[in-house]
Amino acid sequence: MGMLTGPYYTYRAFNDMLHGWPSRAPRLSLAPLWRRLQEAPFFGIAYLIGSQFVSFDYLRDPDFQQLGLTKRLAYLAAVFLVYRMRLYFAWIVGECVCVGAGLGAYPAISRPVAGRGPTDLFALHR
Repeated sequence: MGMLTGPYYTYRAFNDMLHGWPSRAPRLSLAPLWRRLQEAPFFGIAYLIGSQFVSFDYLRDPDFQQLGLTKRLAYLAAVFLVYRMRLYFAWIVGECVCVGAGLGAYPAISRPVAGRGPTDLFALHR
């Protein structure tokens, strides 16, 4: 789970995910997960389709070196776009895994701040 998320969460967020919420705290909604997950198929399909037309292997081919500058730049832009779609897809899936596990997901009543977690801890216990 931490492979794509990196050091973007605090120990408090990790600890809260492991030990859960106070019994009186409102339950978390999966609506943000589903909303974010709706974008993943677009990027995944765009990568799969685009990767059929461009590849890194052609960049090493001597025929590629014989192309004009504009054609080489256009091909490099296409390769960049296709592999950017792969990165976006992986990032969205990584985010969805974290949200599904409850990492960094706090009820709105606790007034969470990105990267810091809840700012009103007493609201979780009311």
